[in-house]
Amino acid sequence: MMFLTTGVLYPLLSGLSTYVAAKNIGTPALVGSVLSAYTLGGVVANVILGPIMGALKKNTIGVTCLVIAACTAGVLFIPSVPVLFAACFVAGAGFGILLSAFLIYNGRVSHPSVMALGSTIILAMLQLGVFISTFFITFCHAIFHRASDVESSYFGCMIAYVVMAVIAFVLHVAPEEDYQ
Repeated sequence: MMFLTTGVLYPLLSGLSTYVAAKNIGTPALVGSVLSAYTLGGVVANVILGPIMGALKKNTIGVTCLVIAACTAGVLFIPSVPVLFAACFVAGAGFGILLSAFLIYNGRVSHPSVMALGSTIILAMLQLGVFISTFFITFCHAIFHRASDVESSYFGCMIAYVVMAVIAFVLHVAPEEDYQ
C-alpha cells in the first residue's frame, strides 16, 4: 500500500508548479512555500502521532486516506492560495501519518529478526511509488481528459485515495490488537 500512497500523491507535489501557473494563482516562490507547508504538516503530524493513532486505532489508514482525498479535492476544485496552503499542510500530515503507521505496524507484527527487512521493503515501495508517479500522471490524463495532465492526476489521486480508504476499512490492514 505504501507503493500506491506515494505513487498517487507525488504528482500533487511534482505538478504543483505547473498547476499554479496554469490557474494563474501564484508564483514559483509561492509553490516553494506551499511545498514547505506540506513538509511542515508531516512534521507536526508525527509530533502528535501517538494521540492520533490512539484515537483512530484500526481506522488510522482509512481515515487518513479520506483526508488526503479531501485535500486533493480542495486543490482541484478550489484553486486558491489559502486552500493550497491548508490542503498541502494537511496532505503532508496525512502522508506522514501513513508512512509512520506502516512502519509502526511493521514493528508490531514482525519478528525482531525481520523488522529491519520489513522497514526496508516499506521504504523501497515508497521510492518505487515515486518512480511510477510519472506513469500515473500519463495514465490519469488518458482516462480523465481534464484540462491538463496535472489536473487529471489530481482527479486520479482523489479517486485512488478514496479506493484505498475503502480497502483499508474492509480488509483490516491494522494489526489485530487494534480491532479489539
